[in-house]
Amino acid sequence: MEVDQAEQLKELKKENARLKRMFADEMLSKEPLKETLEKSCEPLAQAPDRRKACIRGQMEQTIAA
Repeated sequence: MEVDQAEQLKELKKENARLKRMFADEMLSKEPLKETLEKSCEPLAQAPDRRKACIRGQMEQTIAA
């Protein structure tokens, strides 16, 4: 392996590690939102169109508050 290739490999590994950290941070920041939505949509989970039912439920909860 030549010096150029070794340096490029080192840079690529460094970039890969940075991207993996960014991805992990992004996933962790979305986890609380996902858990909140799952909890608030549990009673509506039996609806034929769960996504729309969950959104309606969220809107109804917001209006009632």
